[in-house]
Amino acid sequence: MNLKSKTLMLIALAVLVTLFGTIFLTTCKSPASSDIEDTLTTYTLTVSVGEGVTGNPTSGTNSYSEGQSVSYSYSLISGYMNLVVTLDDQQVDPTGTITMDRNHTLNASAEVIPVTFTQADLTGTWTGTIGNFNIVFAVDESGSIDYISGQCALIGTMTIDSSGEVTGDGIYTENFSNWGQASWTLQMSNDKTTMSGTLGALIWGSRSVSLTKQ
Repeated sequence: MNLKSKTLMLIALAVLVTLFGTIFLTTCKSPASSDIEDTLTTYTLTVSVGEGVTGNPTSGTNSYSEGQSVSYSYSLISGYMNLVVTLDDQQVDPTGTITMDRNHTLNASAEVIPVTFTQADLTGTWTGTIGNFNIVFAVDESGSIDYISGQCALIGTMTIDSSGEVTGDGIYTENFSNWGQASWTLQMSNDKTTMSGTLGALIWGSRSVSLTKQ
């Protein structure tokens, strides 16, 4: 083989090597980052946190990568009891970790502590308004109302049931111009510091009532 033929052969071989190298690099290149992201598996965690419960995560639905660990922790707010935390309808500890191997649901709930009211809760001095008039009065252990001061006056009795409903009747006046028969229905707050409701008076009609214990 002469020199010219050898040269042509080398050139052809170099072209082939370059061509095959380009094809190999094109077919074997690394996938784009977007292609990798499309292949990642994610799962959802749906959380429901009820009244009387504090903690994290809060209510909502979030997505997590497969195998990711999600911590949770819940506790009771004052006035509530019986904290129950469930993962996929199975009761679990109030604090723990979830491995995101599939979609999960997490729920935290509690119950209101029942409040029982007695006549002793009425005993004391109350101040507030009846309609547009200020009033201060005291209730003794028997439920009798004693006027102290104010633009209106109430004389009679008050009783309370176990649910905190306060009822009574007596006589009522505004600006001490006239006295008339009256009755009232109020509700005491769970913390036993306030009462609100309605007083119905024969002369003046219906009046809103808002009282605070001193």
